[in-house]
Amino acid sequence: MADGPVLTDPQRRALEALVRLADVPVGTAQVPQTWVSPWQIARTLWPDSPAWNRATRRPGDAGAGAVGGTMPMKAGTILHRLGKMGLAARKGGRIDANCWTPTSRGRAAVRNEAAPDTP
Repeated sequence: MADGPVLTDPQRRALEALVRLADVPVGTAQVPQTWVSPWQIARTLWPDSPAWNRATRRPGDAGAGAVGGTMPMKAGTILHRLGKMGLAARKGGRIDANCWTPTSRGRAAVRNEAAPDTP
């Protein structure tokens, strides 16, 4: 990606996963999913992590907590960084709508990464 931003390996892998997941057809109409949650990105990046068998809780809370530990939060952090680079966009801008989609710039970055090096 000579012309675009320099991505770390986790950012590159998360962007590739975002593009791939956003294009997955769903429903009877088989339309692309388009919007992807940090949980979906985390599940794609770290499918075999033992953290998926653990739940985290707040101190003093008797509830079950979040499954997967802090992995969805880590994926969300990466998505926010991709958003600041203009490679991903968050749905609606609302706090409770934490779903992401790749921008055209993000898709172009993935295409450039996947292209073989040419002299």
